[in-house]
Amino acid sequence: YRRALSRGVPTVKLNGRVVTGTLFNSIANRLNDAQDKITEADVRAEIERGIAAADASENLLQKARVKELREGLKKLDGAKSFEVVQGQDTGQLYEVELPEDDVLLDWDKPLSEQPEKVREALETVERERLRVILDQRQAARDVRLAEGEDTTALDRQIEILTEEVNAERLDLGGTGERYYKAQSRQRGGDAEASAYLANLGIKGIKYLDGGSRSSGDGTHNYVIFSGDDVAITNQFYQKRGANRGSFRPADLTITLLKDADLSTFLHESGHFFLEVQFDLASRIGAKDPATLTPGERELLADTSALLQWFGVPDVASWYNLDFEEQRSYHERFARGFESYLFEGKAPSIELHGLFQRFR
Repeated sequence: YRRALSRGVPTVKLNGRVVTGTLFNSIANRLNDAQDKITEADVRAEIERGIAAADASENLLQKARVKELREGLKKLDGAKSFEVVQGQDTGQLYEVELPEDDVLLDWDKPLSEQPEKVREALETVERERLRVILDQRQAARDVRLAEGEDTTALDRQIEILTEEVNAERLDLGGTGERYYKAQSRQRGGDAEASAYLANLGIKGIKYLDGGSRSSGDGTHNYVIFSGDDVAITNQFYQKRGANRGSFRPADLTITLLKDADLSTFLHESGHFFLEVQFDLASRIGAKDPATLTPGERELLADTSALLQWFGVPDVASWYNLDFEEQRSYHERFARGFESYLFEGKAPSIELHGLFQRFR
C-alpha cells in the first residue's frame, strides 16, 4: 500500500508506441506495485494466468474477459518490441502524528455527540449568533411599542431566544457533515469553512473510511486543516535517486548518509540479509544432504522459495549474475522486506517464514 502510493505510473510501449488500452496498462500497474522490473514474460504470464482462471471459472464476467485476454496475447505474439517503462517514485509516504480526536469534527456524528471541545466551540459561536438575533428582536419590539403596535409575536420570539441563549447546553441539530457544508455555503467555499473552524480551535475532520461506512462504525480517515498541526514522525520508502544510504556487497558494508532515516536503515538491511542468505545457502548446499540439521534444511527451503520468487533457477545461477544483473532482485527484496517490517505482509506465503526470521 505504501509503495503503491509513492510509486509513479508505468508506461507500456508496443512496437515503440505508447499503449493506451486498459489490458496491458492494468497488468503493468499491478506488477509495478510488486517489482522493480517488468518484462514481456511477466505480462504474458499474467495474461495466461487470467485465461486459465477464466476457463476454470463459472463466472460469466470472467469468461467474457477471455476474448480481451486472448487478443492481448495475440498482440504480444505479433509485436516486434514490447517495453514497460516503470514510473519513477513521485513522492514519499509519511507516518505522522495527528491532533487528538477531541479537537476534530466528526463528519458522521450529530453535533450533540461531538467531542466536548468541539461541541463547546460550536455552542459558543451559536450562542453568540442567537444573542445577535435576540438583540435585533428586542430592538424591533421597542420600535413597535413606541409606535403603539402589537408585539405579541415578537414577545414570544424573544422569550424563546432568551431561553436558548441562557440554556446550560444548546440543542445543536444536524451532523458534522451538515454543519461543515452549511459553513462552506455561507462563507464561499471549503477553504473558508476550514479556516473558520480552525479559528475556533477545531483542527480538522475525521470521517468513517470506505470499509466502515456501511456499518456506521470502525476506522477513520482524517483531514487536517493546517500542516502546522501535523508532525512527521517517519518516512517510508526511499525515493528513487535519493542518496540516503548504500550497500556494498563485497564486504557487506551498509553506509547511512546525511539524510538517512529508519526506512533507509531497514531498506539497506534487506540488501545485507539477502547476501547473507545466499552465502549461507551456498555453504550448506556443498554439504552432504544426509548430515544437514533441521535448521539448515529450513534455510535451503527458504532460499528455494526466494529463488522461485525471483525466477532464478538455483543458487549457482544467482552467482553467475554480476551485481548489476542482481540489482533489480536486490531492490525487489529490500522493498519487500521493508514492507513486511511495516505491514507484516510477506510477498508470498512461502516467503513469510524467511522474512519473519530476518525480523
